[in-house]
Amino acid sequence: MKNILFMAGALLLFATIVYAETPKTKSLSAIKKENKVAKLIERSQGKIEALRKADESKGTFGALTVLEADGKKKDFELISKTRVFSANSRLINFSDLKKGDQVTVLYVVTLKGMNEAVSLTQTP
Repeated sequence: MKNILFMAGALLLFATIVYAETPKTKSLSAIKKENKVAKLIERSQGKIEALRKADESKGTFGALTVLEADGKKKDFELISKTRVFSANSRLINFSDLKKGDQVTVLYVVTLKGMNEAVSLTQTP
């Protein structure tokens, strides 16, 4: 009887290990959802056209509009983790930027289509 219980326990342990080591396949819906997530950080360069500071009482984020060299305007939303750097790579405040400054923006496009700035760097 003890041998049968021992063998059943060993078989159960072996089956558990084999199941844990088996690679899991993703469902089609999981693959489609994964493809919708922004994976790349994009880059934009240009001159600041407009700035909007965050207003916590209204629940709005800081934002800016950049005019690129090809004449296109892009709007960016600043999030809590957005870092702003001067031309010599020092961390500065968003309030130190002004209209007309040349900047490089690294950003991601969210699932809602918003451009969220990861970092802003003034360019000379």
